Amino acid sequence: MALPASGQITLNQVNVELGLSGTAQIGMNDAAVRGLFGIASGEIEMSDGYGKSSAQTAHFLVVAGGGGGSVVRLAVVVQGVFVPLIMPVPLAEAEVLSLQCH
Repeated sequence: MALPASGQITLNQVNVELGLSGTAQIGMNDAAVRGLFGIASGEIEMSDGYGKSSAQTAHFLVVAGGGGGSVVRLAVVVQGVFVPLIMPVPLAEAEVLSLQCH
């Protein structure tokens, strides 16, 4: 869930967005807050957090070849980084039963 797009943002909401306890100690200059707000250095304000979310977008990529000896590779691409999820398996043995994203 994202921070509010307008109005007041509390440090409790920022903590929760970062996956922390709402009462955890946090400061505006913390690296996690700066990362969430997209402000690497310099002045930072609560309004910099409008609409920000700690959720990451992931694109799943299934690569399969054709013909004999083909393999299937499953990977996830997060922020432009290609990360293999499983070892290649022969195409004849590959079967996706269910894929759920939350």
